[in-house]
Amino acid sequence: MGMDLVPRNKSQEELHYNWHGWIFLVKQLKTWGVDTSEFAFRNYHEYISAKTCRAVAAAIEQHKDEYNGAYAGDRYGPKPAADHVKWWRESSGVWQH
Repeated sequence: MGMDLVPRNKSQEELHYNWHGWIFLVKQLKTWGVDTSEFAFRNYHEYISAKTCRAVAAAIEQHKDEYNGAYAGDRYGPKPAADHVKWWRESSGVWQH
């Protein structure tokens, strides 16, 4: 269970956060100054715009050590920030499922 992000850019795979990781991400993004008004806490296919996705990518990039500390592990590997920055930046917007 968690949040599956389906990118508008069909050449990309989905990105999955478990609920704990999703809530932590949204909390951190708020702390880092990103507008999270498009982020949902339910799976109702709501949309996050490309502009917001680019802001997420920039925030993760700026706080990569903190992001890696929170998300490193079996699912994403030891340093997921670089891959996730690229994913968010290239997504062209995402649907939340």
